[in-house]
Amino acid sequence: MEKANSTFEEQWSQSLANAEVTPPEQVWVAIDGHLANEQALVYKKQADFYRWVAAACLFLITLGGAFFWMNDTSEIPSDLAKNEDRSVSRPSLEENAFSSSKALILEEEDKVELKELDQAIENVQPTLVNASAKRISTPVLTQTEPAFIPSTGTKQVKSLSRYAATHQTVFNALSAKSVELASAIEPWEAEHLFGVARTWETIAPSKVVSPLWAGVSFSTGSFDPGFGKSSGGDMAFASQEGISNDSFVRSQTANPVYASGQSVAGGLNLGKKFANRIVISSGLHYSAFNTGSSSSQLVSDQQDNTYALTNERNDSNLESALSDGNLRYEGQQVQLANEYQYLTIPIKAGYVLLDNKFNITLNTGLSSNILVDSKLVSESDAQNLNNDFSTSGSYESVYFNFLTSVEFGYIFKRHYQLLLEPNYNQALTEFTNANHTDKAKPKNLGIAIGFRYNF
Repeated sequence: MEKANSTFEEQWSQSLANAEVTPPEQVWVAIDGHLANEQALVYKKQADFYRWVAAACLFLITLGGAFFWMNDTSEIPSDLAKNEDRSVSRPSLEENAFSSSKALILEEEDKVELKELDQAIENVQPTLVNASAKRISTPVLTQTEPAFIPSTGTKQVKSLSRYAATHQTVFNALSAKSVELASAIEPWEAEHLFGVARTWETIAPSKVVSPLWAGVSFSTGSFDPGFGKSSGGDMAFASQEGISNDSFVRSQTANPVYASGQSVAGGLNLGKKFANRIVISSGLHYSAFNTGSSSSQLVSDQQDNTYALTNERNDSNLESALSDGNLRYEGQQVQLANEYQYLTIPIKAGYVLLDNKFNITLNTGLSSNILVDSKLVSESDAQNLNNDFSTSGSYESVYFNFLTSVEFGYIFKRHYQLLLEPNYNQALTEFTNANHTDKAKPKNLGIAIGFRYNF
């Protein structure tokens, strides 16, 4: 039977002789870190438990002391008071033992017992188990000179007796000495552990699941005002019979067509995460749009004031000059463009497609655009025009957009996040009103970059 067992062990040892695989150093670093974190959590829980226990004990002691202090009205029995008075006047046996300068005379039997006790203490060898395979310095208690309290009297102890006990009490004074002891398992400890890394149990880094965040963003892109050509006549030239230049071509009275321009925006963003993958966000942005330029004819009055034929009903200066009927055609053109300023409040609902250090969120929602200012600007600084270029009266004070975007984010240092967000906005309502000669729903396509802090 023993031979069969040894053969079985030899076969297994031969088959596993070359099966040792040394895992990478990073595995042990990760294991040590994980174990250290778990141990720290255990210590923290124990410390919290002891703190609460100490606080509870202190509270109970304080409460009990206060209770007995307030309710203890009983008188001390006369016999007990007398005995206490006598004990105060008589020094205790311990004080006599330690304050006396005379040498103590020990009986022969006591000396023999003391000698046996010393030998027993010297024969005791402490056993320590050291898991770290290192020699340690452990304080060991050793015996020094004993102190004895002699017995007094032979009477037995009774209740409220003024006499002390008949038994002899021996006090052994111990002192601490550092003794270097060897570990009992030191010869059997291995310097390295060998095995195969269990990669399927790798601890994934914790994800940022903060439900609230705040950040800033800046976006740029294209802006299409959505103006179309008007088929009807326009108000600005309804009273052109007063123009003295007969060579003026009426075909020039059509509404100008403005091409696409640029858009820029920037502002603050706030968001909150609901459930695991639903995000609701909003913010406050300042947006500026402009259109491409369009050609407008120039006319002048008798005072040589020059006007651009803008076809804007709110251009009071041009309307006043047209009502006089003494304008002349200059035969020149000027390039005009629109500029808009809005405060934008977006409300977006997002779905998190990828929730990791690199994350992707699909957003959709609505935005309200509040008009701040609108005007026409001339691209030629050489022409001094007398028009009233403020066009805010021709546009709605608020219009609404449908918006959609895809947000790409990268988290670093756990709380900080960089964002890249392509977006598309389409007006749901017209941003021009009845004072404008055209109806338009603008749209813009852009890309935003941002920075976010996750609380």
